[in-house]
This record gives sequence, C-alpha cells and structure tokens, in this order.
Amino acid sequence: MTDNSLNILTFDIEDWYHCTFLNIPEKEWDKCEGRIEPQIEEILKLLKETDNKATFFTVALLASRYPQLMKRIVSEGHELAYHSYSHKMLTEQTAEEFERDLNKSLDIFSSISQQKIVGFRAPYWSVNDKNKDFVVRILKKYGFLYDSSIFPFKTFQYGDDKAFRHPNILNVEGGVSIYEIPPAILEYADFRIPFSGGFYFRILPYAFIKRGIKRINTEGYPAVVYLHPYDMDPEQPRIIKGFKERIIMYTNQKGCGKKFKKLLDNFRFGRMDEYVRRLIVRS
Repeated sequence: MTDNSLNILTFDIEDWYHCTFLNIPEKEWDKCEGRIEPQIEEILKLLKETDNKATFFTVALLASRYPQLMKRIVSEGHELAYHSYSHKMLTEQTAEEFERDLNKSLDIFSSISQQKIVGFRAPYWSVNDKNKDFVVRILKKYGFLYDSSIFPFKTFQYGDDKAFRHPNILNVEGGVSIYEIPPAILEYADFRIPFSGGFYFRILPYAFIKRGIKRINTEGYPAVVYLHPYDMDPEQPRIIKGFKERIIMYTNQKGCGKKFKKLLDNFRFGRMDEYVRRLIVRS
C-alpha cells in the first residue's frame, strides 16, 4: 500500500573513492574505477517505474565526468543540486575557497543543463556554527533557495544535537537567511534517532524506517531521505582498513537495494526544490 504523503528523496552523488576514510588524493581519482553510472541508471529506472521524483546533490567534478548522465537526470524530471566541487569538507575551506569552488561548479552545471541550481548539501554535513555565516551569504548571493547541510544529531564526524529537526529558516547576521531542510531524525523526549539515510538506513530494519517516516508525517512534515549510490553497491572496492570505518561504509550494502525498492513502493517522493518553493509561496 502506498502512503500518499509527499516526502523528499535525495541522493548524494559521489563515488566510493571520495570517501574521507580512504584519503585518496584528488590527482589519483582518474585512476579509480568509476562505479556511479550503473548505480544511478538503476536508481533512475526504479524512480520511473514507481513515478517518484528526487533531488541529486552532485559533486561538480563528477558532473563534468558524466555529463550525459546528468542530462538524463534532468530530462527525467529530477532536480540537479550542488554537493561541492570536489567533495571537500567545508570545515577545511575558507569563504573565498568555497565561493571559488561554487563558481567553477556552476559553470560546469550550466554547460550541461539549463536547470538552475538552487540547492546545496555540504559533504559530510559540514556546515556548522563556525562557517554557516559565509555559507548562507554566498549561497544567497548566487540565488540559492535552500541548504540541506545540517545534521540534527551529533556523531563523531559531524552533526548538531541542538539543530532543528524540521525544515526551518537559517538566519545569519544582517538579516540574511535561507531555508534549511535537514534529513529526517526521530525524537523521543530528549533522545534523537537518525534513521532516514546512509549507514542508518542500511543497518535498521525496514519496518522501523517505515514507522519513522510515518511519524515524521504525523508531525506535519515530509520525511527527507538521503542515500548514496555506494549504499547499494556491494561490489565496490573494499579497501578501507579501520574496523569502525569499514562498518560505517560497508555494512549491509547488499540488502540496501531491497529496502530502497520497498520504500519507493510504500511512499510518495518529490524534489526538494519544489517543496521549498511551496514554502516560499506560503510565507
């Protein structure tokens, strides 16, 4: 049975060798086996079969490497959004570096498609209190409508337990603001549980994920789901060495595809930009 509440489906389009656990230098990436093409083709096939739409947060260097794939994403009615130039965390960038990368990336996207880029998600959810001022200001300067880079749950890598769990307006000094659309996080009393994407989506039972999405909907919001092509790719090179890191990156990649298919059958999904435009009209 399909739930007719419209939720938001997003993908972070990066390849396995972008993983920070690997520390593969950018100059070595061309030597790495690219694996996103067949994964995205399968994703697009399933989206078409189930009449769902999605937002694809894309690393600009990959967009330049696979322009025809990007054109297909757009032609099939999905949103192309920005996921950095080379998957560098914003905690390692100055405002000038961020703006320079954004400029280069927008040139790449505009050479591929006429669809305007209006959404951003930082690698590893790396927008925080120290950099959000320049991020919001620069995104607004270039006509972005929303950011989706703050993870409202604290992990050893990223996140903020105090951040809003639901769509909100992110304000910085001087009256500059932008819509912030976080991933779906459950909250029971003062305890938060991530469930809607990546590692959490792979390890949790599907029944729990399904209940979590319905709970977010009863709170009056769409559930924002996020996945990576590698989440459903058990054949990717498994060369990460650390035990904890291997668990995070590789656990249950084989079963993730089955969960994803159930998700598309059980719920309705749309694009993030369309949701934000509805918020703007209502405001």
